[in-house]
Amino acid sequence: MKKITKILLFLLLISAKNVAAKGYSPHMATFFFKNYPTIEKNSFKKVPLKKQPRAGIVVSYFGFMTTSDKSGEIMFPRRHQSTEFSLLVCDNPEPIFMLKNTIHHWQVKEHAKYAFYSIERKQDEHTKLFFWKVKKTDLPKDKHLAVNTMVVFSDPDTLYVPEGITVTHDKPQLFLPPIYAKPNHSAAKNALAALEVRAFFDPINRVYNIKKQEEPQSKSSNKEQNKEQDKPRSSSSRLM
Repeated sequence: MKKITKILLFLLLISAKNVAAKGYSPHMATFFFKNYPTIEKNSFKKVPLKKQPRAGIVVSYFGFMTTSDKSGEIMFPRRHQSTEFSLLVCDNPEPIFMLKNTIHHWQVKEHAKYAFYSIERKQDEHTKLFFWKVKKTDLPKDKHLAVNTMVVFSDPDTLYVPEGITVTHDKPQLFLPPIYAKPNHSAAKNALAALEVRAFFDPINRVYNIKKQEEPQSKSSNKEQNKEQDKPRSSSSRLM
């Protein structure tokens, strides 16, 4: 029996390591691309949504790659315990391979357009509220970005990343501040650069749970139920 228990424990440890290595996590890191609010000249009418695409924006993080859906949502399994993130917005980041099929880190080319941000969750000492602090910063000196950096494949001039403070919560499910897509943003153009490295990343498969609504009961059936409830019921007692 002792040998069997040891074998079972060994198998459990191996399976746990494999699950961790594949990135299965009950906690998620989520943020949204939203339409940049603009107003036409000499008019108070908002620009139509068709001119403000927020779907199809490619983002990579820690071995995963996905695109924003129609609502602009980006969702990743959370792969590190820290609440500090790095965000790179670049239309053509350069992957540096460690092996043939393994990307070691990202690198920004010399003349490439980019914007680099640090995102950190903090707590206010007085109000005890949690908040995200977004700050535009410089790249590391060697310009090497780890795989846990969120890389947005886009021209930085076509996206707006608000700097400053955004109130949040202290739960393990992370909801990062939104990013705004300007009217001149082209998701199709920026997605071409991601096609070259897409094969080296795991896709994000979305699962939707659709529940059927219960059919409303007809008036006749409701009347019959009410009649049965109104009927007098006989009660019986038993003497001991």
